[in-house]
Amino acid sequence: MYKSSIEQQLNRIQEARNSIKPVVAIRCIAYNHEKYIREALDGFIKQKTDFPFVAIVHDDASTDGTAAIILEYAEKYPDIILPIIENENQYSKGENALDRITWDAVESTGAKYIALCEGDDYWTDSLKLQKQVDFLEHHEDYGVVHTNAYEVHHDNDFKKISRTRNVPEGEVYKSLLKGNFIYTLSVLARKSLFEKMKNEIYPLPCYDRMLWLCFSRYTKFHYMPECAGAYRIIPSSATHGDYGHMLQFNLRTADLIVRFLKNTNASKDEINLFLAGRNHNIIKYSYLSGNKEELNKALKLNKELNNFTLADYFIYICSKLRVPGSLIKNCIQIEKVLRKKLSVTH
Repeated sequence: MYKSSIEQQLNRIQEARNSIKPVVAIRCIAYNHEKYIREALDGFIKQKTDFPFVAIVHDDASTDGTAAIILEYAEKYPDIILPIIENENQYSKGENALDRITWDAVESTGAKYIALCEGDDYWTDSLKLQKQVDFLEHHEDYGVVHTNAYEVHHDNDFKKISRTRNVPEGEVYKSLLKGNFIYTLSVLARKSLFEKMKNEIYPLPCYDRMLWLCFSRYTKFHYMPECAGAYRIIPSSATHGDYGHMLQFNLRTADLIVRFLKNTNASKDEINLFLAGRNHNIIKYSYLSGNKEELNKALKLNKELNNFTLADYFIYICSKLRVPGSLIKNCIQIEKVLRKKLSVTH
């Protein structure tokens, strides 16, 4: 199977439409996830459902043993794990190559619902899919179900429940403009919503929060407070890293989301609502990374939007007093270590 062409692999996935007739198709993207992919795949095969489901597991030309592990599971569970093994990295090509291949593959299964889980995350609840499908089957005005999740550090030595407070429910568009509260690994959505994505997001890169904003304009969201999976925090991943990396990530995704909002005729107030929420992160990461130019721009925008929080004021005062960002970083590191130790003792 490893030598199969992409066309042959995609044909096998399309055949699942008639042979397996899945109700749910899981989209899983993996790249150099050798250390983690087994937990993701185990979370799929352990799902207990009264309906068939498949997992489209796409390896984007990993340079470690990720592809071999995926093929191992595909051989053992051919009616669940349907692989796509690339010889060339699609993400690096840009132009949504990776998104187009994986979304088209998932949609070709004919599944009514689509679930998401990256190769370095995993599910902990064997009834996750069943609970979510049951809800959507009985609530036609809802299109997305998501859950709480654990946050797990890459070395598995620190695990915590992510959210203990209320999460917005129902009409959540404006809440999502203010900030993202959805774990991608926890989502199950109606396939019909992904047609909206193709019409409204492409040709922009498909960033997860853009998906939720797109969907929330058409349907209600339901939140299940129980933890159904684990979100792994990896320092070298696209969404984590040092403060300079996180600043650039926030700037880049902010630009993408603003372009998406303008393309969908969002009002100026809606765009400002998004910018006000995102700006808190930009202030924090620009200060901690020592990027004075971006810090001054972010502080100026906050003043224009009348959007200062206590944390923003603290950073503003520290910047005026020329308190080194390294001092604050050390305090943050100490807080993380103490939180780890407390979690272990409890």
